[in-house]
Amino acid sequence: MALFRAEVKPISRGKGHNAVAAAAYRAGEKLEDTNQFNPKRTTHDYSKKSDILHKRIILPTQIADAGLLINRQDLWSKVEEHEVTQRGQKMKKDARVAREWLLALPHELSNEENVALAEEFATTLANELGVIADCCIHSPKLATNNDNLISEPTSNTANKESVQEDERNIHAHIMFTTRKATINAAGALQFTDKADCELDGTARKKKGLVKEDDYIKQVRSMWADMINRRLIKRGIKEVSHLSYRDRNLDILPQVHEGKNPLTMKKKAHNNDITRRNELVFKSRSDTLQRLANRADKQPIRTSKFLELTNKGATLDKQITIHFDKRLTGLKRRADYNQQRIDLCQRAVEGTKSRPDYFNEQAERFNQLTASANRVSYKPSGALIDKAVARYRATMSYEPILYLSSWAGGGSKPNPEPDPRPLFNQRQLNILDNIEEHVRGFDDEDFCSSDLYESLAKHSNKWLLTMLLDPNKDQAHYERDIKEGYELATVYDQLPSTLAIKQEREASKSSPSEVLATNAITKQVDTLGNVLKPEFKPHGPRF
Repeated sequence: MALFRAEVKPISRGKGHNAVAAAAYRAGEKLEDTNQFNPKRTTHDYSKKSDILHKRIILPTQIADAGLLINRQDLWSKVEEHEVTQRGQKMKKDARVAREWLLALPHELSNEENVALAEEFATTLANELGVIADCCIHSPKLATNNDNLISEPTSNTANKESVQEDERNIHAHIMFTTRKATINAAGALQFTDKADCELDGTARKKKGLVKEDDYIKQVRSMWADMINRRLIKRGIKEVSHLSYRDRNLDILPQVHEGKNPLTMKKKAHNNDITRRNELVFKSRSDTLQRLANRADKQPIRTSKFLELTNKGATLDKQITIHFDKRLTGLKRRADYNQQRIDLCQRAVEGTKSRPDYFNEQAERFNQLTASANRVSYKPSGALIDKAVARYRATMSYEPILYLSSWAGGGSKPNPEPDPRPLFNQRQLNILDNIEEHVRGFDDEDFCSSDLYESLAKHSNKWLLTMLLDPNKDQAHYERDIKEGYELATVYDQLPSTLAIKQEREASKSSPSEVLATNAITKQVDTLGNVLKPEFKPHGPRF
């Protein structure tokens, strides 16, 4: 699998670096520092290095088209000589003389493909920034035992690169000048202002450039795209320039070892991270193994589950037909009751002598009418699925701490919150009662057709409401308790109230009024028998 690495580093005099020495080592050549202002100038000889696969000076298009040619010795000597003070002609102690990109090349590609890949990257940046690039590619396959005898820079005048034993570690060192390159009137190479990538935050903001960190991310993304275009053609998995954190991977990075030995503290740090990552990987591997084992035993359970699902679908269809018929009947009954109410209201309006009494009765009849007109509805399958999911999550909850919390973060609560506090004690007792009757095969909780059938019944509409909205169910429960007893009291007192009223008004009423009152009383008795509900307190009805 191809690896991604795109690291940028400065070559600065403040850190003891020298552009000529760095170029000599990366190109495996013998170069002489000819900077007359450098009292420590010397010759840097790395001509014995044998792992150099490719090296080339890449000019921006406008300079290359002018026919200018320059070798490595003249280029970096001119860079070193340019970074001097205007007064006194002294070396700038903190000058950044070059910027290097260290790129890992895919070992799955051929040498020719890797050379073209590295030169594409170098040419793109050289043209965008107007600078000169020095592209050198190292391949451990070319190294011989003589490389072990090569002494790397003994001073701090160049970035040090260790000899890698892994033959897959083919990589490119691309050094860029920090100043823009142009051709003067005499046709000679001339360095001018600093390139955009070398500007500080204030200067970048004035020119409308992105922040330096964002610019580096853009270059890394560009390099990943260049690699992936070639890997896709070969059917190889693509690489990513994103970090573990940006990819939501529970992996911690180690400290880069490099050439110099690590301190005991850094070694211990790397060992701790290695053990931690191994535990995470082992946990994931064990989980996948358990899932695989369960999958081997799953076909029988799956067939039973499909059988139950088919039965549930048939039952849903039958319930739908039943409720459609029942809904039609209830609508007809509501229309009939409305006609009876209209008759009573017309009788009340025709009786002018007793408006208070009949107004009170009419108000009670309106309450009865509203109760009679409560027509059941057919709950949707989505609501029943949501209620069953809430029931299963509540009854199977276990406070488990997931291993991903070791990474120090996560988008979900860990452990997940207990859903049972959403219900009060009465509702929990009902759920426990359901749990005793609704079980799957092999004593495991599955999508039971019994529970689906019960939730689809109109008589258990309150149970569906309780699972979806416990607070609403509690409010309905308290309202039903109150209204149930009030209506029962009204129906119990209705006959005696009418009898008392008849006796009290008989002496005052005319014969026609008495006949009207008797007729209304008969209608009220008949209507009460039709509308009077059978009161049942809340509770599970399975």
